[in-house]
Amino acid sequence: MSFDEHLHAHWRVWRHARHAELTHPYGWSAPIAQHWLPDGSVDVTLPDLPGLWSALNGEVTHTPDTVALSANGPLDAATAQPLTVQGAAITRPTVIESGRYLMSGHPEAQLILSGEREVETIVRRTPSGGNIYAVRVRDPRSAATAETLPITSYEYDTAWRTPAHFEPHAATEVVRETLAEGVIDIVRSIGTLSFTLGEGLAPHQLVVFGTPDRAFTHFRDATSGAETHGNGRMIELDIADVAEPADIIVDWNYAYSMPCSLTPYVSCPVPIAENTLDVAVTAGERLR
Repeated sequence: MSFDEHLHAHWRVWRHARHAELTHPYGWSAPIAQHWLPDGSVDVTLPDLPGLWSALNGEVTHTPDTVALSANGPLDAATAQPLTVQGAAITRPTVIESGRYLMSGHPEAQLILSGEREVETIVRRTPSGGNIYAVRVRDPRSAATAETLPITSYEYDTAWRTPAHFEPHAATEVVRETLAEGVIDIVRSIGTLSFTLGEGLAPHQLVVFGTPDRAFTHFRDATSGAETHGNGRMIELDIADVAEPADIIVDWNYAYSMPCSLTPYVSCPVPIAENTLDVAVTAGERLR
């Protein structure tokens, strides 16, 4: 096997796993609703969900209909199927912890269902610095299939393996807008990535984000909004130590779309202005 064949084979394995992730019954094509709760919300009813919902002190609490009905009388949402956690019915006010849904990768993920639908909570920030919460609902019957998945990929091309230089800087918080009105995303900028692309190999630079164990960037390019999703794409960077300068290879064939390419019921961050490339990166995931 030649080195090019080796690269193609690894990419095909990655594409297979990525396709399985995108068509998972409770994956990012399955959300059907995302209900926002401002901090301080108490006993709110939500469409197509049972019981009452509160968002206080960093937590979202669900009060089941069996309790809510006895205290408040009939509810419009009472026709929705009661929530269960790990198969056990919720019978008293219960905190629905954020980040523990089936696809989160959390080591102690909890399957919270209303009938077939998975229910999860998320915590985000507002421009004023406060918390805002959401209750997201995923329905496996809405998940994309191989035929309906709205994204595909350019063919693998070794020409899109680009030498680049990573230069670290002190971690700095960057506030990004999101596609959800009144919701922001805070990420850590950890360095810059310099490389050349396009005709004449013009120099380019992207801001790199991450943690001590992960480095990535989020970019728009000349394909965004036409051949690829308008909110740009992400790419993971193979940097062994983000505290040290490094010369790496960026394989743009692994650029991937964000969940907003599959559903409106998310709060994807918007790429910062500095991370816009004036060339067309015709590699990685694209619109079907």
